[in-house]
Amino acid sequence: MTTVIEIGQVGPEVAARAAREALARGGIVAFPTETVYGLAIHGEREDARQALYRLKGRDALKPLARYVDSAASVARIEGALGLRAARLMRAFWPGPLTLVIERADGSREGYRCSSEPVAMMLATDPAIPVLGTSANLSGDPPIDAAIEIVARLGEGVDLVLDAGRPLQGLATTVLELPRSAGYRILRQGELEEALIRAELALEIVFVCSGNTCRSPLAAAMLRQALVQRVGAEAAALVEVRSAGIGAFPGQPASANSRTVARARGLDLEDHRSNPLDRRRLERADRIYTMTAAHRDAILWERPDLADRVRPILGDDRDVADPFGGDLEVYEACARELETAIAAVMEQL
Repeated sequence: MTTVIEIGQVGPEVAARAAREALARGGIVAFPTETVYGLAIHGEREDARQALYRLKGRDALKPLARYVDSAASVARIEGALGLRAARLMRAFWPGPLTLVIERADGSREGYRCSSEPVAMMLATDPAIPVLGTSANLSGDPPIDAAIEIVARLGEGVDLVLDAGRPLQGLATTVLELPRSAGYRILRQGELEEALIRAELALEIVFVCSGNTCRSPLAAAMLRQALVQRVGAEAAALVEVRSAGIGAFPGQPASANSRTVARARGLDLEDHRSNPLDRRRLERADRIYTMTAAHRDAILWERPDLADRVRPILGDDRDVADPFGGDLEVYEACARELETAIAAVMEQL
């Protein structure tokens, strides 16, 4: 028989504790979110997972989302978060966004951070990983009232946490982040796509000394890599620029930089050097310098940008300046930058 607990009578802490106890026993729990009701199970109980899929009539290939209480919880599971994931979590969590992250091995994991107090409390115990989905039969609209859960889903639900009122809102927007750039909306919900696109508009700046050799080549390589990986439309969400700490404005790219660029299908013919605009750096999401000295020069004036500025090869290696060198020197620089750009792609 389904147990119903009215949250307003016992308080969210007691309701969440009862839910965690039910989950630990392998039960299915219905609970309110800021949009509609959800169904939760213990993520490590295969019996509960199979019961939930049978209850909903859900395709066994469709994954469940993991409930978390913060972006930090996702970082503990996934490791370092890419720029795009971090921005979306900062902008829309807690809230009606389920974020599906593609991993390096091609697998995907969905995460949901609800602003509803009970849903948030359910996700705070690391010993009970909570997986969830909307409360409904597959193909039916999500349920927005506790009384309807028992009526439609029967006693397959072990515990219902009743918010005491019908919930208002669409289901969450489910957004997938493929690796490196772009996005896919798997389900349109409460969160509008225009808001998502605004948060995914990134700006990356490459910095060297004169902005005629290394940084324009790195910028061109990243633009090309983005288009090749996700297509021109998605790549347009990432604005890529370059600048030089000691640049004289309006200078063309060096002849050998243009040569190694052409060999890679890149065009630096129209490039003109730009001095580093330190005010513009405030808008950049990530600033990659060719050397640690370039990084230090920026941070000497703007220490508040420390979390955004990093040498492209890390603290222990610099991209040597090829200026004045022969074509072989420029080729070596270009190969080094190609390796670096591949790493940059993984950080977006």
